[in-house]
Amino acid sequence: MSETETGTETLETLETRPIETEKAGAVLEAATAEEAPVEESDSIFKDKKHYPIFPTGLFDFELGGEELEKVGDSFSELNELGTKNGSDKPNWITSIDMQNLGRLESLSSVLRQAIEENLGFTGVIYDELQITSMRAWRITKSELFPVESRPNQLLAGIFFAKTNKDARVTFFDPRPQAWVIKPPVSEPNIFNSDAFSISCVKNRLLVFPAWLQYQISFKEDMEENIYVTWTAMIRGGATKK
Repeated sequence: MSETETGTETLETLETRPIETEKAGAVLEAATAEEAPVEESDSIFKDKKHYPIFPTGLFDFELGGEELEKVGDSFSELNELGTKNGSDKPNWITSIDMQNLGRLESLSSVLRQAIEENLGFTGVIYDELQITSMRAWRITKSELFPVESRPNQLLAGIFFAKTNKDARVTFFDPRPQAWVIKPPVSEPNIFNSDAFSISCVKNRLLVFPAWLQYQISFKEDMEENIYVTWTAMIRGGATKK
């Protein structure tokens, strides 16, 4: 488990340049939420309830078996698309419309399945689901990437096709007040941290609200990392099915 680091940046600094993950306030490691025990102290109250209202859902899928075989055929296609931008570059990004390529249908179908499970869990009613953008990234040289969000879409996601675990993706609390008043805490958890960090693991597929800000960071010494980002939107749904 990594130690949580307390940021020293001012709000003005954060607004004028990309947020550096290691200095973005209380960055909560994914393992913290899973392993930290909940301590119950004595209370004078007869009953207590806690409602984690206004949640931000981060869905984590791990591909395996038949699904992994489907997307395996797409990896060579991603490399071919990327080299069109120049194979001599340490980092490259494909065009943003890969969802329209029939040869990547196996990858698109897996993404659609994850999106459908996300929408089913949240009870969203819709008539048609559409992947509105898809692009691949190949990173072999560490650099500071800007904080990203897609507020004009419903959902967004990241699929890690190749990684040596030298990368992390950090999600930032979208509430402005979370970055203004930050009292000291005894131990960070999902209810008092303003950022949440998770490892980039091969075959991991993340789905989250498109408006949620995130940033992917890499170590100085790293190997090849290939991942796919995408967005999705729905249509219809006025009548409950």
